[in-house]
Amino acid sequence: MKLLLALPILLLAVSFPLFGQETEPSAQRIIGAEPQAFFDSRTLLAVTNPDYPVSPGDVYTLTYNREPTTVIQYLIVEPDMTVDLSIFGVENASGQTFIEFRRLVESKVRTAYPKSLPRITIRSTGVFEVLLKGEVQRTGYKLAWGLTRLSEIVRENLTPYSSIRNVRIISAGGKSRSYDLYRAARAGEKEQDPFVRPRDTIILTKYDRQIELAGEVERPGTYQLLWGEQLEKAIGYYGSGLTPTADLSRVELNQYNPNEKIQLIRYVDITDGYDASIVLENGDSIYVPSKTELLPIVYFEGAIVPEGANPQEKYVIYRQKHTMRRGETLYTALRSVVLSPQADLPACYIKRKGDKIFIDLDDYLYNYDPRKDLVLQPLDCIVIPYIR
Repeated sequence: MKLLLALPILLLAVSFPLFGQETEPSAQRIIGAEPQAFFDSRTLLAVTNPDYPVSPGDVYTLTYNREPTTVIQYLIVEPDMTVDLSIFGVENASGQTFIEFRRLVESKVRTAYPKSLPRITIRSTGVFEVLLKGEVQRTGYKLAWGLTRLSEIVRENLTPYSSIRNVRIISAGGKSRSYDLYRAARAGEKEQDPFVRPRDTIILTKYDRQIELAGEVERPGTYQLLWGEQLEKAIGYYGSGLTPTADLSRVELNQYNPNEKIQLIRYVDITDGYDASIVLENGDSIYVPSKTELLPIVYFEGAIVPEGANPQEKYVIYRQKHTMRRGETLYTALRSVVLSPQADLPACYIKRKGDKIFIDLDDYLYNYDPRKDLVLQPLDCIVIPYIR
C-alpha cells in the first residue's frame, strides 16, 4: 500500500524537474563534459590572465537561471569579432578583454532576468593566423591564439641578419607600429612585445649595425645598435659596464677597412672618458682586456692532471700556465694544479734561466715551514716527474 502511494510522487518528480535543473538530456551531457575543458593548458592560462583578449574562435559558456530551469548557452566569437547572444542581441567584442566582455554580457542578462545569477566561463580558446614576412627564413602564415606575443612568432624564424630592434606590425585596419624586442627582453618592457591579433602582418628588416662585445664587461655578447649609439653606449649600456679588473688603457677595437679590405686593430684609451669621434661600424668587435693579462706567469710541467684528464694516466706530460702575483710562493701556486697519483714528489725541481733548483715536494708539503718557502720568479717552470 505504501509503495502504491509513493508511486505518483515519484512520477511527478520525473515529469517536473526541480528548480535549477536542465530539462534537455543533451544539455546534461554538456554539463558533465564542461570540467574537461579546464584541463587544457591554454584555457587555464586564459582564465587566469586578466589581459586575455577576446579572440576569433573562442567558445564561451553562458549559464543563468530562468525559472523553472537553468539555461546553458554557447557563445562563439565570429571572425568579425561579433558574438550572437541569442535573445540578448549581438555584441561586438573587438578590443575587449574576456573580463570586460564577461561583465558586459552578465550585466545584460541580469537586467533582463533579475536574480538569474548569470555566469560566463571559457570553454575553449580560438586560433587564428598572422602573416610573417621580410627578413625571415620563410614568408608565410603562422598560427597564433589570444596570448601569443610577437616574440613567439619571430623567435624561430629569424635569419642571421634579422633586426629585432625595429619589428613592424600592420594591423587588419592598416595601422602600423614598430616594436623593439631587445628592450622587451632586456628591460621587460611588455609594451614592446604585444599580443598579436587576427590578420596582423609582421614585417622584419635587416639590422643596420651589429657588433660583438667581449672581455672584461659584465654582459659580453652580440648586440644590434640603434642610430647614434657608439662606444660608450656599447660598453656602458649593452655590456652593463666594466668589471673591476678591466684595463681601460688599451681597449681593442677591431674594424674592417673596406678600402684596403683588411681587418685592423685600434687601441683606445678610455681611462679619462670616451672619445665621441669614434664611430662604430657594422661588424666591429670590441675587446676589453684584463689587467691580469699583463701579470707574469709560471709553468707547471709533468705529472699533473688538467681539467678533464684521467688521473690514472701514466707518463703523459702536461703543461699548465699559472698567472702569479707579486711575491707569490711555490706553496700558494701549487693550489692551482692537481698532482697525479704517479707523481715523483721527492724528485721535483724548478727550471730557472738554465738552472735547476731541486726541491722535495713530499717534505715541502707535509712539513711546511713558511720561513723556508720559495718565492717564485716570472717564467719559472716547476717540473714534476713521474715515478719510474
